[in-house]
Amino acid sequence: MDPGQVKLGTKGAYVVTLPYARRTEEFHVSEKIPGIFTLDSTGKLASQTGTASEKWRTDLYQQEVAVQGLAPGMVDAAVTSVGLPIGACFENKIAEDPSFAGATRIAMVVSAGKIDKLGAEEESDPELTRCYANALYRADWSPMAKGTAVWSFAIIKTAL
Repeated sequence: MDPGQVKLGTKGAYVVTLPYARRTEEFHVSEKIPGIFTLDSTGKLASQTGTASEKWRTDLYQQEVAVQGLAPGMVDAAVTSVGLPIGACFENKIAEDPSFAGATRIAMVVSAGKIDKLGAEEESDPELTRCYANALYRADWSPMAKGTAVWSFAIIKTAL
């Protein structure tokens, strides 16, 4: 992150120029702003200005990467069964960091209708991977499901 600039102003005040990202009122749209903050001599915020310099939409894409031993559509159905918790992982991450983009690929071993083993093959954020994994462990599988699968989650930023 850019450390910004600090300049001494008049009467002991100072001006800080620091770029930051924030979410807008539009669904999944964020913007980068070169913010200018003026603080008085006591350190209290006196004014704030800034105009968006770039704007983007953030979306979550997910897809099956590889499947072995599981019926067609079975992995998709299981992941769909935990769609709300997976969506919450995405929403929480972009609320925490509106500029985040990255990918997570999770390998699963399914036996007797539940995940026996799960691990990240690729992760851009360990906390986000844990959130996805916790959701996947609660997925609804067919009681006879047995096999392996790799599922990919990607948070993509698209310039507007």
